[in-house]
Amino acid sequence: MKLTHKKFIAGLLTLAISFAIVGLPLVAGATDDLSDIQNGNLTNFQTASGLGNADLSTMIGTLVKAVLSLLGIVAILIILFGGFKWMTASGDETKVDAAKKLIISGIIGIIIVVAAYAIASFVLTAVQSAATSTPGV
Repeated sequence: MKLTHKKFIAGLLTLAISFAIVGLPLVAGATDDLSDIQNGNLTNFQTASGLGNADLSTMIGTLVKAVLSLLGIVAILIILFGGFKWMTASGDETKVDAAKKLIISGIIGIIIVVAAYAIASFVLTAVQSAATSTPGV
């Protein structure tokens, strides 16, 4: 029962940190003058976000790349944590095996992230070329 309580707290903390990471840029870019937003003038947001007048596929590509970058960082952190556990295992075979499993999981995660990036890049390039091509040519 106590382990479930710890997992719940860890999940809640992870969720709060995730919301903080996503929400902090919004808070930092907050403004008291809402007249631009109410009038539909979003040029300040477009300039600050680096999107400008980007089309939907470019925005989705930017979002996908950001998410995959975050997942790659998580996979590298898992590998580093596995290495730390291995170094502090003091020769205990069960701890070494757990550390090896963490390292292997991190490597598999990196492979999945790289494959997802390749697939997403291919699909987004195909969508962009299909959106910009003229029919019948």
